Amino acid sequence: MTGRAARRWGWTAAALLAPAYGLIVALVLVPLGSLLAYSLTPGAVGGPGSLGLLFERYVRFFQDGPSRLVLLNSLTIPAMATLACLLVGWPLAYALAKVHRRRGNALLVVLMAPFFVSYLLIIYAIMGLLQVGGPLQAALAALHLVAPTHSLLYSRAAVTLALVYEYLPFMVLSLYGSLERLEDSVLEAGRGLGAGPARIFAEILWPQSVPGVIAGCALVFIPATGSFVEPQILGGTRLSMLGQVIDAQINQTFDLPRAATISLILTVAAVAGFAVLALAFGVSRRLARR
Repeated sequence: MTGRAARRWGWTAAALLAPAYGLIVALVLVPLGSLLAYSLTPGAVGGPGSLGLLFERYVRFFQDGPSRLVLLNSLTIPAMATLACLLVGWPLAYALAKVHRRRGNALLVVLMAPFFVSYLLIIYAIMGLLQVGGPLQAALAALHLVAPTHSLLYSRAAVTLALVYEYLPFMVLSLYGSLERLEDSVLEAGRGLGAGPARIFAEILWPQSVPGVIAGCALVFIPATGSFVEPQILGGTRLSMLGQVIDAQINQTFDLPRAATISLILTVAAVAGFAVLALAFGVSRRLARR
């Protein structure tokens, strides 16, 4: 390709990619820039220029012990929900892709059922399961795992269960796409060479599914960090996440700069947490291929 043709191709590619980059700028960078500008607005709740720092609100946030605890809740609860979705979703995705492939499409439609139901109805249904006398609470009480009068509501487990139910389809769909592309001949070759189920999983199935695992973790972990309805209803007064704090700052105290500050902190923390998960799974994939 001559230099002139290469330049022409470069301009063509840039023109084709311009709309996508324009959307990224308009829908991602501009909102983030607006949040940053709001968070750096002079004058905090304690008075105008009380600390004399541009990053006054960020300093105040990390100096406050309860705020750090809420940030920790906003990362650990979605992390537990993400890992639970992975543990439940991986076998389910494998069954859809390799075991029940003839009925896979029908089962995928069933899997999409949570998308057709209001998440508020889902939350209230979970409340019915976990309250005293509810099916799940009664079953655990019959097994002497909890006291008969002990409610499972207003706990980390209740919030995690709601997040798992809501986001499990995203994980399964991501894993299904990775596993469905795996040729059956590869699995048959592994069995023919004497590999057992554990080795086939470790050296074939898991490395093949890691891209879907990472995509599924992104679709579960990042939006789950911003949840506020689930902890508001199922977490009670003893459990808070940053999504609730942001909602309160906007709709109750009308402190938009502080809400912008917390939103940016949550965004950075969510991306960093997902990066840690993605790095761990990427390392496991490389180790499995050695």
